[in-house]
Amino acid sequence: MERVTLTIDMLSDNANHVGDGGGLPALIDGKVNTYYHTKWNAPVTTEAHYVQIKLNKPLKDLCFEYDARQSGVNNGGDVKAATIYGSMNGEFFESMGNEEFNLPTTNGGHATAKNNVSGKQAYNYIRFTPTLAVTKIHWIILSQAVHGGICPKYN
Repeated sequence: MERVTLTIDMLSDNANHVGDGGGLPALIDGKVNTYYHTKWNAPVTTEAHYVQIKLNKPLKDLCFEYDARQSGVNNGGDVKAATIYGSMNGEFFESMGNEEFNLPTTNGGHATAKNNVSGKQAYNYIRFTPTLAVTKIHWIILSQAVHGGICPKYN
């Protein structure tokens, strides 16, 4: 699969935790000692936390990979499963499917997708919304969205 190279102008989120981690730039900076964290303390949004990607080229079929936080405790924040949503306009999203991950065995390890997701059509916007983590799920903690993170199949 051809990878999509992510840039900071493609990324947004709904629950960045200012002061814990390096924000969205840490997802794509290539440094194993930085990480991205969503808000885990009050006030926490009741909406599911997500990272949104505005694509330069629409995608229909894709998967995600990531590197776990190197300094995490027992890999507690590693995402085990996520729902991937797609949108044409960035406002109205529909599920493309659920993705499960082969988890790393060590802190900072690489997580790979067990499956691809495929939408009804190619989308301009993608949301990565974790639904299950090793110990917590109301927040996201990742070190790197590996080399762009999305391994798509282009239409």
